Amino acid sequence: MSNFAYGNWLGDEPIWMRVKVNIVPAGEMTFRLQCSAYIVRDRGGATEEELAVSKVRKGKYKKLLEEVARQFTRK
Repeated sequence: MSNFAYGNWLGDEPIWMRVKVNIVPAGEMTFRLQCSAYIVRDRGGATEEELAVSKVRKGKYKKLLEEVARQFTRK
C-alpha cells in the first residue's frame, strides 16, 4: 500500500522505510531510546527524498524498541 501511496508511478522502484534510532539522556544515568521513521523515495539516487511517517504508523516500531531496550537492561 505504501508503494501505491508514496512510490514512483512511472517505474517499479519500491519505496524504502528508514528508521533512525537515538539514545537520549533522560536524567542522571538514565537514557531513553527513541526512533523516527521515514519513507524514502529514490533511495541512494540524486533525488532521494525522506518523508516523515505519521505518529499512527510509528506504532509498529514500538515492539522493536522495547526488545532493544530489554537487551540493554540485561547487561
